[in-house]
Formats: sequence, structure tokens, C-alpha cells
Amino acid sequence: MGGVTGLWIALHAPERLQKLVLCSTGAKIGTADAWNNRIEAVRRNGTKSIAAATDGALVHHRLPRPRATNSRAHSNTLANTNNEGYIACCEALRDTDYRDQVASSPFKPW
Repeated sequence: MGGVTGLWIALHAPERLQKLVLCSTGAKIGTADAWNNRIEAVRRNGTKSIAAATDGALVHHRLPRPRATNSRAHSNTLANTNNEGYIACCEALRDTDYRDQVASSPFKPW
């Protein structure tokens, strides 16, 4: 959510920024079908039902133990996230597409 928020600010209120570092984000994240599937899973069974799947998706099993511990902490946090709040974030990410704005923006990071 932070990366998408930062990108929105860069596109709509660049005067409010001195610098911006965008990491692990994009102008369009995922597909509508993927977000809708996640939303439906959370509606049916809550965030706990998808939390375990994120554990392996975020950190490769060969990474050092501290990173794996961070991944488990993330999945525990997700499991305890308010269902409706999580769904609202998924809907926002599903519906956000800044690709055309980024392509036509005078802002060029490289």
C-alpha cells in the first residue's frame, strides 16, 4: 500500500516530495482475477485462511533463518488483520492502475 500511495503522490502532488524511493511496488500490481480470488477467500474464511500461503511466497526456504522468521511474523500479522480492512486494501490494489500516467509523466527515475 505504501508504494502505491507514494506513486500517487508523485503523480498528483510532486511538489510535496523532495525524494521518493519506490521498492517492491508497481504502477499495476497483479490481476483483477487474482485480487478477486483473494478477496473471495477472505470473505469466505478470513485472513487466517490465506496467511499460511504468504509464508512461503515471501521468503525462499534457502534464505537465512532471520528472514524466514520475518516471513512467519508477516503471516502471523496477516492472520490477525481485520477481514474487511484487508478486503478494502485488496480492492484498492485491484482497481489501481497508474501505467498510463507513469508512461506519460515527466518524472523519470532513471
